[in-house]
Amino acid sequence: MALTRKQKEVALLKGLIEHDNGAAYFYTMLGYSGTLNRVRESGWATDTWPPELTEAGTKAYKDMKLSKLPKTRYSDARGWNWDKAQLPEEESADD
Repeated sequence: MALTRKQKEVALLKGLIEHDNGAAYFYTMLGYSGTLNRVRESGWATDTWPPELTEAGTKAYKDMKLSKLPKTRYSDARGWNWDKAQLPEEESADD
């Protein structure tokens, strides 16, 4: 199953928090830089390299209940039961 844009962003945030590695739950690095840019634009991570977590990122992690998703490093986010988390509504591709 392919991940939505928001799920990719959340998986990156979760990796930063739980493993200090935004790629910890990515099955491929294709599209990683675009996802990282969106995470930075949301204010969840800094513009530094490597990216660092912000207070907004920590709050988003807690608000979306991301700790309820698997924590095994390099587990594939495509196989998670995303119903356990509380993600915001997905924006349309035109936004």
